[in-house]
Amino acid sequence: MKKSDCKNGGFLLMRIVLAVIFIVSGLPKAMDWGMSKGFFAGLWFLSWMGPIAQWFGPLVGIIEVIGGLLLIAGIWHKWTNYILGFVILVATLGVHFPAWDPSMQRNLLMLAAMCLLAWNGPGKFSLKA
Repeated sequence: MKKSDCKNGGFLLMRIVLAVIFIVSGLPKAMDWGMSKGFFAGLWFLSWMGPIAQWFGPLVGIIEVIGGLLLIAGIWHKWTNYILGFVILVATLGVHFPAWDPSMQRNLLMLAAMCLLAWNGPGKFSLKA
């Protein structure tokens, strides 16, 4: 096995793990609009937006699901990783950091993995290759 195959296999594994996390996290937000609208309307950093804030929940859920599918496919990798990275950054700084939530560490690791994928590409095992 060549070294490049190991690297490309690692990128594939990283894309699949990130995609599963985003899809599992995004599906409840995208499917249960009542729950996600209520949660996002109560966030302190969106409160200034009034009733518009409630629509960020379903929107973020849809972005996470579509982004997860794009990660698995390995297409539009740079923009997919940047957009999902922005979602994670806002969630970390706006929700997890103020509460000192332990999942903040997972978010930071996900952000680092998305930067790695955005800067190095999806690897050979993708639809883009």
